[in-house]
Amino acid sequence: MPDHFGSADFRSFLHIKSDQEFRHLIHIYNPLVCQDRHPIPQPPDDSYSAPVPLYIPNTPSQLLLTKPKYPSIKMPPLPTRLYGNVSVPDTPLITAALSFSKAHSTPTLHNHMIRSWLFGFILASKAPALTTRDQELHSLAAILHDVGLDPNPTSSLVSTDKCFEVDSANAALTFLSQASEADQKEWDHHRKQLLWDAIALHAVPHIALHKQPEVVATCLGIAVDFGGPEGPFSKGLMTWGEYEGVVRDVPRLGMKTEFGEVMCGICRRKPAACVGSVAEKWGEKYVEGFPPEGMRIFEVLERGLEMLG
Repeated sequence: MPDHFGSADFRSFLHIKSDQEFRHLIHIYNPLVCQDRHPIPQPPDDSYSAPVPLYIPNTPSQLLLTKPKYPSIKMPPLPTRLYGNVSVPDTPLITAALSFSKAHSTPTLHNHMIRSWLFGFILASKAPALTTRDQELHSLAAILHDVGLDPNPTSSLVSTDKCFEVDSANAALTFLSQASEADQKEWDHHRKQLLWDAIALHAVPHIALHKQPEVVATCLGIAVDFGGPEGPFSKGLMTWGEYEGVVRDVPRLGMKTEFGEVMCGICRRKPAACVGSVAEKWGEKYVEGFPPEGMRIFEVLERGLEMLG
């Protein structure tokens, strides 16, 4: 693996000594994947074992001591405010994103996106490797990361042929296209692409954690809302008091039940688009006839290999 955040600093944070251990951790601890249906294969090397302490260190993360790997982003300081007792940027664009998120999601999923935003800022405030991030971009990515699950049956944000992660990323660009002319001038191609990446990859930690700080911070904040403050990606970076302070102000509102229902719903409505998405695991476990026969990625690849040799 190349020497950047996902493979060096983050592996150091988790006391990981090899690429093999890192791959095994990501497979085990992806917080968005149901694993009871598919037992986790052990690495072929019998000399390697994966004791729990390897993945959940009992000491503060070494990530706190690392220096940023990316050059500082020269942006003017942003005004801030307290939300859920967390200091976050306060710009007109972020305020508009909060309204856009609320208009295109259920109260439960809207709260999930807000908590993910706040959790990401708590983690990033303690991790020097994330201090170089574009805080407005991180805010928009977290606040809009699930708007592709808009419950409105006629929503223009929801496609019939794309996974919800891509719909959400595209919706974020739609949101930006509706912003003021002054705001749009601040969003060049690079910022837009990074926003798209942070949202599209938010449920793919084995890729997201290798990318820029904005993508990493977005992914980690969302992971906390599924794994809690003692999950593998937040151990030593967040206290139960901080976690409960956010949940008290932004309640979960039956997140467990609703999220599962939403995942199953999109697997029924557009099954082909959900193959390879995080929704796939809910579909496999709870939706009859999912996935469509022959549509799993490995099945498509296998057919091609059989044909081409």
